Amino acid sequence: MLGFAAIIIFAVVKRLFSSITVLITLSLVGIIVMQVSWLKNLIKLKEDQVKQNIDNVYQTISDEFGQRREQLINEASRDYGTFFRKEDFLNR
Repeated sequence: MLGFAAIIIFAVVKRLFSSITVLITLSLVGIIVMQVSWLKNLIKLKEDQVKQNIDNVYQTISDEFGQRREQLINEASRDYGTFFRKEDFLNR
């Protein structure tokens, strides 16, 4: 009778071990899927930040060029009087 009980216990332990192995595998797959998703989102966020930084730099450069252009036009019209008309430069 002891041999039969051992066989039943062995079958239960084997089934329990198989179930635990399947659950661990599913958990690991879930963790890997979540990490891949987080990495994709992180890469997208960083790309968006880089694009935003580039747009900010372009805007700053554009503003600085505009200010410098206005300054040069003002200087030219002040220094050369009627030879250079400010309106002629601003319409270009």
